[in-house]
Amino acid sequence: DIIITHSHFDHVCGLNKVRELVKSTRVITTSECSENIGSVYKNMSAAADAFLSFYNQKREAEVKDTPKFDTYEKFVCEPADFVFDESYEYDWNGHNIRLIRCFGHSKDSLIALLDGKYLFSGDTLLKIPTATRFLGGSTARFWNEDYPLLERLVASVKTVFPGHGESGSVEEMLAVNVMPEKYRGSNGK
Repeated sequence: DIIITHSHFDHVCGLNKVRELVKSTRVITTSECSENIGSVYKNMSAAADAFLSFYNQKREAEVKDTPKFDTYEKFVCEPADFVFDESYEYDWNGHNIRLIRCFGHSKDSLIALLDGKYLFSGDTLLKIPTATRFLGGSTARFWNEDYPLLERLVASVKTVFPGHGESGSVEEMLAVNVMPEKYRGSNGK
């Protein structure tokens, strides 16, 4: 099984090759992500060169002799083999996998819980503030829906494995996200 956390090109760029090499691959994701991977605009591969240009400039300033990404071909992927809308839970090799749709980073995102202890967060939760300004992202939904969901996982999840960067705890990754005043409730949180 391959679980796709969201449709952005940097998270699905190897999917076609894996499907070609491993015919029995089953791809699982949200129904919207399954649709979005089939569009160069919705999977953002049409804009990948612009992202990589910015990335190259930033990396050159930080690290000397850094490898450069030159160009990036637009691509699409076939739809997923299994889709869901809100959540999906199943057993895999004696482990429980629970997939939950999220909306802040992109409206086709999901998080994956392995045995309730390990969280694969895609770009919904990183060691940097969650980017909610990409196509389909929603700052309001991140603070009103995703953030409370992630807060409830603090006690049970031992390790978060994000889509970028190092692993860590839910608590430390939530701490880098400073809630804007307009999303704070009467309890100041």
